[in-house]
This record gives sequence, structure tokens and C-alpha cells, in this order.
Amino acid sequence: MTLEACIAKDGERHTISGEGNGPLAAFVKALRSEGHDIEIIDYHEHSRGQGADAEAIAYVEVRVKGEAVFGVGTDESITSASIKGVMSAINRCLSTEEVAPNVTADSVA
Repeated sequence: MTLEACIAKDGERHTISGEGNGPLAAFVKALRSEGHDIEIIDYHEHSRGQGADAEAIAYVEVRVKGEAVFGVGTDESITSASIKGVMSAINRCLSTEEVAPNVTADSVA
């Protein structure tokens, strides 16, 4: 399958695309094609709630630049929750690279 996604990097949005045996594999390949050193190590999913109103939750362990980090994504769609989980892990890794000055809990929320 082929996947296209719009991501923001350094405040600029651009489209990435990749091919894989499923949407998550295609997304990871799209990120790799942009130069991101990323690999999914572990993945779990479950739903919160029942029926049509259930929310999907994906827990993803990702290796980014050789470092294992965890991310969590939630959405009505398990595919979107999985992609959000990967991005959560990447953003967690990137946020620990360099601490921004004068950041408070109020400005992050």
C-alpha cells in the first residue's frame, strides 16, 4: 500500500509518501525517505469503550537515532491512533535533544 502524509518540520508543512505492507509500515518508510532514523520495536493496541463510540489506543515503542522511546496515540481510527503513537515517540525523542529556554508547563499546555 502507498501512504501520503502531511507533516510539519521546523514550522513548515510538507507531504511525505512511502510504500509498505500496511499503513504503519508505509508511514515509517515515508519518514525514513525523509532521512529519519526510525524503526518500530514494539506495538500494542486496544480500545476504550464499546461499540461505534469506542476509541482506539496504540502504544508504540520506536527506535529513533538508536534510542528506544515510547509513544501513545488515540483516535477513532486504529490507523490514525498508530500513526499518532509513532509521532508521539518521535516528538518525545526530539523534545529531549535540546531543552528550550523559558518553557513552563503553562506555555506547553
